[in-house]
Amino acid sequence: MLQNFKIKTKIIGMASLLVVGILITSIVGIYQERKLSTDSLNSLEKAMRSDYDDEIKNQVGAAISVINEIYKDYQNGEYTEDEAKLLAADLVREMRYGENGYFWIDTYEGDNVVLLGSDTEGTNRINTEDANGYKMVADIIKNGKNGGGYTDYYFPKEGETKASPKRSYSQAFEPFKWVIGTGNYTDDIDKSVNENKKELNDIVTDNIGKFFIIVVVAILASIVLTIIISKEILNGFKSIIKSLEIMATGNFKEEIPEKLLNRKDDFGIIAKSLENMHSAIRNLIYEAKNAANGNNAMAEKIGENISVLNEDIESVSAVTEELAAGMEECAASSEEMSASTHEINAASASIAKKSEEGATQAIEITKRAKTTKKKATESKSRADKLGNEIQYKLEEALKSAKVVDKIKVLADVILSITEQTNLLALNAAIEAARAGEAGKGFSVVAEEIRKLAEQSKEAVENIQIVTKEVTDAVTSLSDNSNMLLNFVKEDVTKDYDKFIIIANEYENDATFVESLITDFSATAEELTASLDNVLSAIDEVAKTASEGAQGTTDIAQKSTDIHDKSELVLSNVRESIEYSNIIKNEMDKFII
Repeated sequence: MLQNFKIKTKIIGMASLLVVGILITSIVGIYQERKLSTDSLNSLEKAMRSDYDDEIKNQVGAAISVINEIYKDYQNGEYTEDEAKLLAADLVREMRYGENGYFWIDTYEGDNVVLLGSDTEGTNRINTEDANGYKMVADIIKNGKNGGGYTDYYFPKEGETKASPKRSYSQAFEPFKWVIGTGNYTDDIDKSVNENKKELNDIVTDNIGKFFIIVVVAILASIVLTIIISKEILNGFKSIIKSLEIMATGNFKEEIPEKLLNRKDDFGIIAKSLENMHSAIRNLIYEAKNAANGNNAMAEKIGENISVLNEDIESVSAVTEELAAGMEECAASSEEMSASTHEINAASASIAKKSEEGATQAIEITKRAKTTKKKATESKSRADKLGNEIQYKLEEALKSAKVVDKIKVLADVILSITEQTNLLALNAAIEAARAGEAGKGFSVVAEEIRKLAEQSKEAVENIQIVTKEVTDAVTSLSDNSNMLLNFVKEDVTKDYDKFIIIANEYENDATFVESLITDFSATAEELTASLDNVLSAIDEVAKTASEGAQGTTDIAQKSTDIHDKSELVLSNVRESIEYSNIIKNEMDKFII
């Protein structure tokens, strides 16, 4: 899926994910900060109210302890029941705690026993209601009789008309059928909670403002850094791809840009390797062009020599046919032998001269064949040596191109760092969990860091994929270069071998022609010697003429054979020229 997107799109996507991750982290952090502050306020309020409840409950317990001690004395006979109740009531009436804390006592029926010595003492207040019509005394007695409990109601403070919230705790003392209670106004708790809430909200607002500034700066820095890095990477890739596209068209005249070669990063290393490969291929094409041109010139020269040889052979064949006709006439009519002796002698002299010229030409052809064979062998050796050198340089250039593997190593290091970051985030989350409520915000941030580490890991894996694509491109170019090198080594070398074989055949044919012409010259000399004796031995003339006719017939046949072989050699030479032209045309497609 990701392979279908451009590098620029991937980088922008990665940067967008980073920005979105920062924003999400910021939003979650702000939410957790506010939630934490709210939870802290709720916990503070709960703790304050719990402390208040514990305090009034403990104070009631202390008052009951005092009453219980008096009750024990009563049981021991130190007081009567009325004396014990009176003493207990007096002691509780005088008991105080805090600034305004006091106690009251009511009987199960609602008769007030103790209330700061006010006129309410001695009256029944079971039906007393608070500012909202709530029968608070009845519930205070009820909660006290049920093992102790809290009662909330509204009652004006001393000197005020507006009712304020109040909370009391009451507990029964069964031996006296009393319910002892105490309480206080809770608006002080609300005031303290509101003050803490305002202070905490101010701190949270200040922290959010600072956090927002940091997030904005981080996002801007990420965007700027992403633009700079993506521009640098894309420019490097564009330069490399442009050079590869130029080489792919067969144009090796264009040099790798100097600016790209002078880079100190991985793109500079790739550019230097590409430059080495560019030079190696260009030299290979140059040498192949020269070799093809040399082959064409040599093949054309051989063709010209063979054409000259064919003309000489045709001339010798014509003379031989004339000689055969003369010999037949000589054999048919011995009477005309004497008259024709001078003509035959002249023809024999002409044959001898032609034989000498043919021998000289055959020697020259032999020399040319040897020279052709030597040059072809040297060209083959030079081409093999050049191919091996270019292959070595190409392999060295490809070894240098393997520096791309370092990108993979760096990517692996970044992966290792992301894994360590992930582990640190996990440890941070564990520590945050140990910290309880105070560590919840930090736990969320740690989780987001872990997610960012995972996203970084995915981004690095994408970079590894891109690096693999660059490596595949270099490998493809290497394969194409090897195909060209194999073409030169296989096809061109085979053409050289075929050319050497043709040169060997050409040399053998020239040697054969030289031997044939030498034999022919010897025969002509023998014929001349025979003609000198014709006049003295006419009877031998017919026999000699017959033998001469047979010899000339053989010579004509051999001349025809030589002509046919020469035509075959000429055909092979033309075929070699066609192959050389094909190679030359292929090489001409490259611009160097």
